[in-house]
Amino acid sequence: MFSIYGFSNWVGGFCGRSDQTARLHQSNYARIFFLIEGDLRSPQFPYESLLGAVVNAELRPRSHVLRCIDLDETAAIVIALCKKAGSPSPGVPNGLTPPIVPLGKRKRDAEAATVWKRQLMCIPSVSEKIATALLEHFRTLPTLVAALNDDPKAFPRVRLDERSCIGKKRIELLVKYFRTESEA
Repeated sequence: MFSIYGFSNWVGGFCGRSDQTARLHQSNYARIFFLIEGDLRSPQFPYESLLGAVVNAELRPRSHVLRCIDLDETAAIVIALCKKAGSPSPGVPNGLTPPIVPLGKRKRDAEAATVWKRQLMCIPSVSEKIATALLEHFRTLPTLVAALNDDPKAFPRVRLDERSCIGKKRIELLVKYFRTESEA
């Protein structure tokens, strides 16, 4: 596991963020890479102080400082680091544990019933109301598919409300979408 932490503005980044660097060093990362883009010379800080910060960071266990000239070189270094670490894609290091964040609505609603409802709603003319009615009647999507594949003419009446049911054309459409290959 490793972490890449970049600073495009050396003075406002690395030197001014000792709390962030301390948290990184307390983490479980095997290696920490600091990417510094641009020149160390600054009118705000003495050059020797900045060099001292670089050396201190490099001397800390598990810590590495890499300097880059511009954004293109920074991107090339990140890609090379990820390839060397065996990551499947740049920016997502292998084995990196994502931070714990509150789940969004989509993640919270990843229950099987919600996923089945969304799958049904991908079929043209199947609204949320229809998908909900089908799942309330059949309980699971595999049960619905089995009923559609058995005998579409014997498909039970599924009520949408007091006055309406799912019609024959919609059932034929569902059969078309859920017909298994052995039945086709």
